[in-house]
Amino acid sequence: MAVVTPGVDLIARILGLLGIVIGLVASLNAAAAHSGYQVPTWIVLAGTAFGLPVLVTIYIVSQEVSKGRQAASMGARVVPQAQGNLIGNIDILKQMMANLKSGYPGQIFPFIHNR
Repeated sequence: MAVVTPGVDLIARILGLLGIVIGLVASLNAAAAHSGYQVPTWIVLAGTAFGLPVLVTIYIVSQEVSKGRQAASMGARVVPQAQGNLIGNIDILKQMMANLKSGYPGQIFPFIHNR
């Protein structure tokens, strides 16, 4: 039995999704060209560049909704997530690093939970 490491699995999923996006944009471009409409190159490139983040966002939101429904069906609730003010919760990371110098880094979590 072959064991695939998590990193290889992640890269394979990302490349698969990227292939789907590129294939979708290329097939739409080919269908438009076949019907006599020439799609500008910048639209094809923009569709490829913005299509992947849109699909990833749809996938993440659908996974969160699915996990919430599964938890509700079992009478549980989903673990709360930290909601920071900056992208990637950098403000929370900075506060944790400051707390690491003067005490326990996890002291910020009760304040995050009460936001």
